[in-house]
Amino acid sequence: MKNYFIVFVVLFFSCTSKNKEPSKFNTHPKASTSVSNMYAVEICAIYFNESDFNLNTLGTPYPVVFRLFEDNKLIWKEVLGSLRGKHSFRHNDATKILSYNKNSTYRIVIKDDGLITFPDTWGGGEWEVGVWPFDNLIDNKLQKGSSWIEVKNHHLPNMNYRRNMEIIDS
Repeated sequence: MKNYFIVFVVLFFSCTSKNKEPSKFNTHPKASTSVSNMYAVEICAIYFNESDFNLNTLGTPYPVVFRLFEDNKLIWKEVLGSLRGKHSFRHNDATKILSYNKNSTYRIVIKDDGLITFPDTWGGGEWEVGVWPFDNLIDNKLQKGSSWIEVKNHHLPNMNYRRNMEIIDS
């Protein structure tokens, strides 16, 4: 029994970590305010023309989905529905708090989520490093053919920077 105790003590004290890296759990990295900002981004209204999107075999429209990627990681997904024509959102139905990092690239995909869709049935765009996709939109609208999504971008200067969290597309 004494031998087991000695072995246990030796093993216990010899297994200390020599890794000096800080723990990655429960940390929220902060970026300098010179390269990052926080925004409330709101989808206010949509206009979907039926000719810009696909119909299923029964002739009904597929739901349209808005996706925002940061450095090729999905950070916002909003199902805008199967509606066609002009519709407005109310009560912040489609609002997200997002961080902007000038060192990241952004991509928006607006696409119908059907089983069979064609590559030319999506819109959005890709932005270079240092460009926030919601700045300098003509009439605050993202265009896809004759369809559009109206987006408002509200800067939150007093909010501490938090990195965007990657979400899983389901």
